[in-house]
Amino acid sequence: MQQVATDLNSELPAYGIDSELIDLASWTDGDGPRIVRQIRGWLRLIRRLRDQRPDAVLAHTVLNGLYSLTAARLAGVNDRWLVIHGSYTAMGWLRVMMIKLLCATAMTTGIICCGHTVKESYMRLGRAVRRRLHVVQNGARLPVHDASRPPADFSAEPGLALVIACRLVHEKGVDTAIRACAQASSRVHLTICGDGPQREELEALAQEIDAPVEFAGNIDRTALAERFSAAEAFLLPSEYEGLPLVLIEAAAAGLAVVASDIPANREVMGPAAIYCPVGDIEEFTQAIDLLATDVQHRCRLQSDGRERVDQFTVDRMVADYAALLRRG
Repeated sequence: MQQVATDLNSELPAYGIDSELIDLASWTDGDGPRIVRQIRGWLRLIRRLRDQRPDAVLAHTVLNGLYSLTAARLAGVNDRWLVIHGSYTAMGWLRVMMIKLLCATAMTTGIICCGHTVKESYMRLGRAVRRRLHVVQNGARLPVHDASRPPADFSAEPGLALVIACRLVHEKGVDTAIRACAQASSRVHLTICGDGPQREELEALAQEIDAPVEFAGNIDRTALAERFSAAEAFLLPSEYEGLPLVLIEAAAAGLAVVASDIPANREVMGPAAIYCPVGDIEEFTQAIDLLATDVQHRCRLQSDGRERVDQFTVDRMVADYAALLRRG
């Protein structure tokens, strides 16, 4: 979501819409109790909005929405948009209640969902929420695929090179990928990019079952692109997603995709991926073995995936945001 906000801030001026990205976290720095610093930052935001008189405010994430959209309404801003990057299931009951509160009190005049799957998940929340829902699918900066360029070489491990890139938390299903790679009858090697509270548990699991896994940790976007260039397939075994940018980036980089069979993944990849039930280790193992042994099938998925995600560009996303903001 940070990348989406950054892209909007840099590209909206090309559509005649001036934009300013405010880092609310920096506004609550300083001395004193946290609640005092938050109130001080909130009052400062109200003053800023009254002085600048923007036509619209976009708040990414529900907590930021509760903070900044209330300030925007008190400052007299007419269009107050909440941008949601996660599905109903991912939000949890407290954030869902915040969304309902923001709508019931008219603190938000509209909700922008990052995908059609996300919008559908909130249709159950009643008329006050439903009538505010809009969709602008996330977009990513797609790499130019160069089939003639030799891939980066990060590992001497033989076999099919697989990669995962995500936060290491339970709902991402990384343990399923590790177990599937350990059970694969073909020679494979999995690189896990990212960090999180589950890392130690996952490292212990990989060691216990002797899985062919490397933990690369947190890496920047340039390094991630290099990891993608060294791989042949991408795994995304998540329990739920909003509209996964990393899936778009992986497919655009020419990786065959094996993903959990959830609506958000199908919204991105359509028929250009292999889908497995959430948490089904046997199905993921079979999919990995298929990619390792059937080169023609793997190449077809790589080609189809690149074509499929051509629609998920930053330019298209920004144009859709600009049209929505002008409409108000």
